[in-house]
Amino acid sequence: MCEYSTTITANMKKHTRTHTGERPFGCDECDYKTSDSGNLKKHKLMHSDVRIYLCELCEYKTNQASLLKVHKMTHTGDKPFKCDQCDYTTCWANNLKKHSMRHAGEAPHMCDKCDYRTNRTSHLARHKRTHDEVKPFACDACDFRACHESYLRRHKKKHDSHLSVHTGERPHACAVCGFRAALPSGLTKHMRRHTGERPHACDLCHYRAATAGNLKAHRRRHTGERPYACDLCHYATAESNKLKRHKKCHDARLALYVCHHCGYRTVRLPSLRGHIKKHDPTLPHSSPTDYSTSRLHLF
Repeated sequence: MCEYSTTITANMKKHTRTHTGERPFGCDECDYKTSDSGNLKKHKLMHSDVRIYLCELCEYKTNQASLLKVHKMTHTGDKPFKCDQCDYTTCWANNLKKHSMRHAGEAPHMCDKCDYRTNRTSHLARHKRTHDEVKPFACDACDFRACHESYLRRHKKKHDSHLSVHTGERPHACAVCGFRAALPSGLTKHMRRHTGERPHACDLCHYRAATAGNLKAHRRRHTGERPYACDLCHYATAESNKLKRHKKCHDARLALYVCHHCGYRTVRLPSLRGHIKKHDPTLPHSSPTDYSTSRLHLF
């Protein structure tokens, strides 16, 4: 599965659990489970009322010196663990280890019911609940049910967004240009136009995107995936907006630009010019002034 090696059988057994997702050590006071007995011992201290390590800057208390040390970094802003491939920093060594797996493309934790893989056991545990029939979180506006509270919160935003279409309410205003959004998330995405922030990074190249949707579309360039297919021809694309634009080509009322050589039609002049090159790369481009008010004939 990987290149890990050890001379100690117990260590190999413990390591193998990182691939299988097995967590045999369970807490008898809550639902916590772990692959390491030492982690279980530390966890059980959380159920103890004894809090001997105190923060002198706030009311935080803990029963582990290591947790107090990390907590103090929230006051100082210190993040000593830094990624050597990007700007990511953290105060947890384990978080850096998990983050580094993204650069390496490692996803050792596998679902036993589908092809899902991840580099975090917590993500795998959350994913496995999607296979369960039990969905305790219910929407009070429709029949939607979820196995995670976060999924329900995400779903409810769709109701909020839908209502804004009817009311026209856009309470979230940009302080730079006056743009207004119906949801805080819409304003956050808009502000990145001003700041140039691109928080979503591709793990296969140096591309960064302002939105998760743009990153998802970009990744299809690496995979070659083209999920958006035309139901009238063999055209397929990686982006939904390109499919919408393509479908206009099948509407003779909208396809204003026509090739005289083969009858090819398009709604975009640049597309026609690119098409003409396929017939003869030496042909000169016609001027945009060649067209009438209804249709342009080239070649």
